[in-house]
Amino acid sequence: MPSSDVRLAKRLVQGSGLFFPIIPHELAPRFVQRKVWCFSTKRLTGSPYAFEEYVHQGHKKTVRDYVALAHAGHGANSYALH
Repeated sequence: MPSSDVRLAKRLVQGSGLFFPIIPHELAPRFVQRKVWCFSTKRLTGSPYAFEEYVHQGHKKTVRDYVALAHAGHGANSYALH
């Protein structure tokens, strides 16, 4: 059964007319709301809008699996769901 925060995120995203991604079962227990429109399985050190941080993680030899789902940005750029 999905965690209460997975259900909350799903209602929020689908209530906005958007597709909700699949959250892997093994990560769902750690998927929690960090801020308004910000959910993740780990504490985020920066803004979800700072894409470069996440791209650079892909260059590391080992990165623990995680999920981050957030709405961030300003003005026209705030239409992105990360």
